[in-house]
Parts: sequence; C-alpha cells; structure tokens
Amino acid sequence: MVDRLVLHVGPLKTGTTYLQSQLFTNRTVLEQQGFHLPGLVPGDHHFAVLDRIGLSQGFEVAKRWDALVSEVRASDGTAIVTAERLACLTAKRAEQVVSGFGDIPVSVVVTLRDLNRTTMSLWQESLQNRNTWSWPDYLEAIRAFQPDAAGVVPEGAPLPAKRFWAQWNLPRILRVWRNVATDGLSLVILPPPGAPRETLRDRFAAAVGYDPTGMGEPPVSNPSLTAPASEVALRLNRAAANLGKGQRWARRVRKAEFTRRALADSTADFPRVGAAAEEWCSEATERLLKRWRMADDVRRFGEWEDLTPVAVRGVASSEVTEDEVLEAGRRGYLALDERMRLRHPDATADLVTAPWPEDVDRGIDALIELIATFDRLDQASA
Repeated sequence: MVDRLVLHVGPLKTGTTYLQSQLFTNRTVLEQQGFHLPGLVPGDHHFAVLDRIGLSQGFEVAKRWDALVSEVRASDGTAIVTAERLACLTAKRAEQVVSGFGDIPVSVVVTLRDLNRTTMSLWQESLQNRNTWSWPDYLEAIRAFQPDAAGVVPEGAPLPAKRFWAQWNLPRILRVWRNVATDGLSLVILPPPGAPRETLRDRFAAAVGYDPTGMGEPPVSNPSLTAPASEVALRLNRAAANLGKGQRWARRVRKAEFTRRALADSTADFPRVGAAAEEWCSEATERLLKRWRMADDVRRFGEWEDLTPVAVRGVASSEVTEDEVLEAGRRGYLALDERMRLRHPDATADLVTAPWPEDVDRGIDALIELIATFDRLDQASA
C-alpha cells in the first residue's frame, strides 16, 4: 500500500528532463528501494496533469489522470510523480491535483536554477514552441515587468514576461505548493556550471529519500540551439505565423523532428547565444527569495549561493551573420529530409526534395514546404 507521494513540480528548465530520465532509466533500482514511478514514460505524468486541470493542448488526455491515480494507489511504499507543468498552477488547481490523491501524504519538491541561465533556456524553449520573440525583445520584457516580493507581476506585462514569470515566479510557486504539501516542501537547488553531473542527481535523491549509488546515467538529452540555429527557428516561426499557420500546424514535425533533432543536432558546432549576468538578475533573485531564505518549514538541498546568476557563454545574437544562418538552415533542412525518408521510406522513394536555396528567406519557404510534406506523410500513415 502506498504510504507517501512525492510530487516534483519543476519548474521548466531546472534539470527536469535530466531528473525524469534518471528516474525512469533506473526505475527497477528504485522499485527495489520501495519507490514507484507510475506510467511508462515521463510524458504519462505530463498528460495526466493536463487531464486533471482540463487542458488538452491538442493531445488525447482523457482518463489519463484516473489511470495515474489508480496506479499510485495500487503501489507500495513511495510513489513519485514528476511534471514541470505543475509549477505554474494556481492555488486552486494545485489543490485539485493534491486532493485527487485523497488522504495520501504528499511531499512536494521544487527544483531551482539561477535566473540568468533559466532566462536563456526558456527563450530557447519558446523558439521550439513557435514563438516569435527575439532574444533582446524577450529579455527586455522580462526585465521591465518583474514581479514584486509577493510574486505579483505588474499589469500590462507583455506575453513573454507573463509566460516567463509564470515559470520563475518563485514566491508564488513556493507559496502555492507549501500550502498544499501535506508532508512538507523541499527545494533542490541546481549546482553552478562545471559541477559534476551527479551533484543534481544526489541533491534530488536526498530530497526524495532514495539512494542513487550505482544508478545509470540516462540516455535522453534536451539539446539547446546554437546562435545561428536559434535565428533559423525564429525566422521559421515568424514566416509560419505570417502565413496564418496556427500553433498546431505540423506540431510534432516542427518541434520534435526539426527544431529539437534535425536543426539542433546538425548545427551543434556553431557558437551558442551568450548572456551576461546583469545586475538586475542578482537584484531580482535577492528580492524574490528573501522571504524563503528564512523559512524554517522548508527543507533545502544545495546552497543559496548556487542561485547567484552566472553568465551564459556564447556570442551576442547580433553577431550572427547571414552566411551562418544560411548554413544552419541548410544543415537543418537536409537533416530533416533524411529523417523524413528514414521514417517513410516507401512514400519517399520517388520524392524529389528541392535543393536548399542560396538566400535565407527562400530557404525558410522551402523548409515550410518540407515540414508540411513530412506532416502529410505522418498523417497518412497514422
């Protein structure tokens, strides 16, 4: 019989993909220690949460929550549910999630990463999700519309600021989840760059209560985009928006096949977009965490100093040349064509893909056509 539930609520870009992969890679070892992961993959937790809070985001999520709760209740020892979508829930929705498990004691784990690295990572994530904000515009919106010490974001905040501070609004996130955690709240602070990879693993394990000794490293990665690749993704998003293609257009191909795989993998040797650790980051971190540094009812794993903003090494987005963007687009285009042919060998046997043009705008047009073709083949074979 289950005697405790651990909810890892994220937020996004705080080592969640690594930790989730670590857990599922080592689920047999965890079972031997009395820890159970419901479902088969981390996505099962994500879709169950979407079902619980009434958001489908275009996916089939009906009954996923009931299945997750049933498996948790039927397990022995401690169950672990990890879904970064949980972090930005309102107090009402957080209560809905916790109450769904009845009288099972619920421990909540929040993972925290320094503000500067999180800002860059969430901008990259926004590019993968079809948004059209340049790095300078995104950064300025976040800097200009910061929440106060209580976590209140100023009225009139533009969409980039609203979405970012929903994920890094630490006063609100910690307050919401402390109020519903019937078995305590724990903070796991990500180590600074250069720390051994197992540092985060060990801190999280200590918060949850299992022994990570001897656990294998996960095969899954969550690659970031280089500077020229980021520009390709940005121009693709803007061109698709100008053509009236909505958020769900070619969703899987556009994100999973192109941006995260074909483009990211083929351009990994280019420099990344850099970001200096500006004074506003340090001031915001201090203001938003001041109350929680003194909290005696929250367990902490890691040092507060590890949240000191650090620079992201790389080049300024303005330094990216058109030739670099053209080359990054060419590589991503060819890599996507190869992925399409591997996935649909029969349907593409006689298909002739147009060559990559010699200017970026026409290249983006060709890329949109290739994505559409890949998506049609996916739909036909579904």
